[in-house]
Amino acid sequence: MADLTTYFGGGGLNDNNTPKSDFDAVPPDTYETTIIGAMVETKEKGEGVNVDFAVQNGEHDGRHVFELFWLSHKNPKAADIGQSQLSKLRVAVGIADLRTTDQLIGKSLRIVTVLDKEGYTRIKRFLPLDDDVSGNDGYESRPYAS
Repeated sequence: MADLTTYFGGGGLNDNNTPKSDFDAVPPDTYETTIIGAMVETKEKGEGVNVDFAVQNGEHDGRHVFELFWLSHKNPKAADIGQSQLSKLRVAVGIADLRTTDQLIGKSLRIVTVLDKEGYTRIKRFLPLDDDVSGNDGYESRPYAS
């Protein structure tokens, strides 16, 4: 038998002293974020843009939310959805004509998150930072910036 109490301040490991992991799901909420990464990845089912959103304030400051936007997919419907979602992101950050992933880097926006059936964080809506979250469906409410 090994005594683990020396690792946990003299007590056992429990909910009060378990460190939070950066890989735990971010709870459902609205977050101010900045895009710090965006790259095209090839997966078994197709290619997509994987975007890294860094939370910028509050209790979850510094946490990351990742979203994969399918560009091509074995299932054409998945590619249509991915491209539509990427366009909604484009509108929320004020990009009129998205041509490279680098255009996304450094852009700030609000994201509304939910948990999917497996408990992973998913982005439900993309909103410009200056949008009032209440009553806005996101996406088309702001004019495009050049």
